[in-house]
Amino acid sequence: MTDVSARIVNACEEAICRVVGDDCPGRRPGGPGTSPLASPGPDPSRGAATPGGGPAPSPAPQPPPPIFKPICQADPNAPWVDGLHAHNDYQNGDPLDDALENGATSVEADVWLEDGRLRLKHDKDEPGRYNDLREEYFEPLIERAARNGGQIYPGRGQKFEIFIEVKGGGGAAYEKIAQDIAGPPPLPADVQVVIPVPPNFNPDMNTIGNTPTPPNITFSTGFGPDCTFPPPRLDPQNQDVDPETGQRVYHPKTAERITVLNGEFDKCMDTDKGRKLYLSQGEHERFRALVQQVHNSNRKVRIWGGPDGDWRTGYGKFIDCPKLPTRDQCEGGIRKNWWQAARDAGVDYLVTNHLAQGAEWLRSCSKK
Repeated sequence: MTDVSARIVNACEEAICRVVGDDCPGRRPGGPGTSPLASPGPDPSRGAATPGGGPAPSPAPQPPPPIFKPICQADPNAPWVDGLHAHNDYQNGDPLDDALENGATSVEADVWLEDGRLRLKHDKDEPGRYNDLREEYFEPLIERAARNGGQIYPGRGQKFEIFIEVKGGGGAAYEKIAQDIAGPPPLPADVQVVIPVPPNFNPDMNTIGNTPTPPNITFSTGFGPDCTFPPPRLDPQNQDVDPETGQRVYHPKTAERITVLNGEFDKCMDTDKGRKLYLSQGEHERFRALVQQVHNSNRKVRIWGGPDGDWRTGYGKFIDCPKLPTRDQCEGGIRKNWWQAARDAGVDYLVTNHLAQGAEWLRSCSKK
């Protein structure tokens, strides 16, 4: 048979095999008479063939890698302090600027939607000291990133985070957050905004209200009853339905966006409610195991409500513990003990009103 005739025969066999799906010699990689058009092997994107001839189901997605416990590396001159979190930052003397000057890598802001603006304040009746979220936080961060090649802390390699708590305004406030992030100009990719799951988030459409969810928005959620893991939003077995939305509390696309678990000190750490100088060994062990569970799911832990020391009475002002009628609201003596317990367990954020002290403590890996 001539070369031309052989090529014609091979081409015909190839065409027949494509129709009937037979395993022909010309289709085996490297086999006799292999056609230049023959497939080099199965298409990985289609899955392996089943006995019936159709593609096999795609393999189940692999779970994300765990988060490793943060390791303190003493560096008194570090331009940033990993884990330093400015609690209610808008109440500081110079919001955002104070946090950045002390090297904080995350801040928290409370907002109320009023007259179409996200006002920064904790309680509804507060007059509000500043304009709104975008002007006080987003725009300065946009300008800082523009000066630094798109980064808040050049060379850090991790995103700066803003935790936003909506105190009033419901779903419309969450949608306004998404709109303010989108700009113009948009919030830089080096800034991640963490919010509770919005009541008007549509996981199938990836929208908050009618607004597309920006890629740099992620969600936080609380722990389960008695500070347990997983909480309902992360438990595929949970069948609860949200009475407001009529949808299941658990949705895989919502769960994918949850990056942080928020827990209260009294429920997650000081479980016997003793508010004592040191946590018991049992409390330490239980809490370490809890943090490890969260890290294994590729999520972070933030604890709020701990005994953080001097009581803040106004914007940038504090009352020393001895000046209070009772020390119950202050408990400055156990602040660093709870900081230490949180760090030993691997908590990812040191939530504090005291940025300078927190920064010094973290930079030195203090054990005091």
